[in-house]
Amino acid sequence: MTGTHTQNPVYSRLTLALLEDSGWYKPNYENAEELHWGRKLGCDFVRKSCGEWISKKIERGELPTPFCNEIKHDGRKSLAVTRCTSQRDSLALCNLVPYKKELPVQFRNFAKIDGVSADGVKHYGGSVELADFCPYSQVL
Repeated sequence: MTGTHTQNPVYSRLTLALLEDSGWYKPNYENAEELHWGRKLGCDFVRKSCGEWISKKIERGELPTPFCNEIKHDGRKSLAVTRCTSQRDSLALCNLVPYKKELPVQFRNFAKIDGVSADGVKHYGGSVELADFCPYSQVL
């Protein structure tokens, strides 16, 4: 389970432990599901911002998975690129979108975005505020 509702919620061992620690539940850990998000990505994934993660990956010529940097739409037309999820069981789109107002400084995850002016970059972020405007591939 994560901090936001999704179409496919995952009740991981961590979620079950949290429920058990509340004192209200006695979960059956055999029913725990695997949470693939961030799995085996190391300490930097947890400790650094998604902006730092994305920049570092792009500098190395790697995909910024599990985040993304493909614009979903520019406010006028769709630029969406459909991809398979990492588990290869669903289709997903990068949820990087423009906002009418500039994002707060702490949520500006890009120094530059291909095809976007330097001033325009301040308006781009992931479409989920609970994810700190970090863009990720969102299941359709």
